Amino acid sequence: MIKKINKLYKSEGNAIRGILKKEDEEIINIEEGLKDQLTPKLIQLLRMGMVDKEELEVMKRAIKTEKNSLENPLLRGKLYELLEKLLDAVNDDSQIWLRLRNRIQKGEI
Repeated sequence: MIKKINKLYKSEGNAIRGILKKEDEEIINIEEGLKDQLTPKLIQLLRMGMVDKEELEVMKRAIKTEKNSLENPLLRGKLYELLEKLLDAVNDDSQIWLRLRNRIQKGEI
């Protein structure tokens, strides 16, 4: 097996670089996933009044840190408030509710 690895990489340095390159690719994919959560549309809604202006940066941080923000009581509370507002919007507006139901039925969510 060592001979196979040596043939592929020809040196230990190249083997290590190959391993690190794969890890870097995974880190990049994780960061791209975080960026996807905080879209310009969501930022616009937050700025328009979903959160107070003073709390905008805190909310952005809570969304960016995803699961880690649940460990922080301040961020956890902010995410809960946002969830309440979004659930109220879904329950109060029949069009939003119908669109969400259709996406769930199609397996998009």
